[in-house]
Amino acid sequence: ETMLLRMPAAMLFGMLLAWAARRHVSNQARSAFSLAALVLASFVMPFWMLPLMMDKAEALPLFRMARDGSLALAGAATVICFGTWAPVLRHLWVLEQAAMLVRYAVWYGYAPVALCTAWDASAQETVGRGLLAAAVLLAGAYLARCWREGLVQRRGRFRLSSGRQLHPMPKTPRP
Repeated sequence: ETMLLRMPAAMLFGMLLAWAARRHVSNQARSAFSLAALVLASFVMPFWMLPLMMDKAEALPLFRMARDGSLALAGAATVICFGTWAPVLRHLWVLEQAAMLVRYAVWYGYAPVALCTAWDASAQETVGRGLLAAAVLLAGAYLARCWREGLVQRRGRFRLSSGRQLHPMPKTPRP
């Protein structure tokens, strides 16, 4: 329940707060904070998904508050700075987040022993299945967004975020 409900809820809370405050943040501030936001968003979630950190956050209220606060901050940083990242960086970041969820899903879902003392083996298996579903949903939602924006291949042509099209390479004759 912690990994599948509380952690995404904390991130979603930060994202919603940032979405509401987004118009008050200047583009210059977004650009200046962009790299730090990328690093924060990339490392906070995997850190708190480690079994040792999960156990600490379940046992100690101070760790739980730190987890929820850092996840909310990472969610806010992602919403505020996501648009300033280069398109290829956005694609790679989302792909890495989905891959991270798959790695943790395999780790938690197929481990022969309980990794966290806060869960039993069946709850750990449920977490593994839930993380796999989250990875599929994340990748599917992002691909749908890219398709809607015209960033996915259509009829043999690729579109860039600038609207320019890339044409496929012409075939070279074989000797």
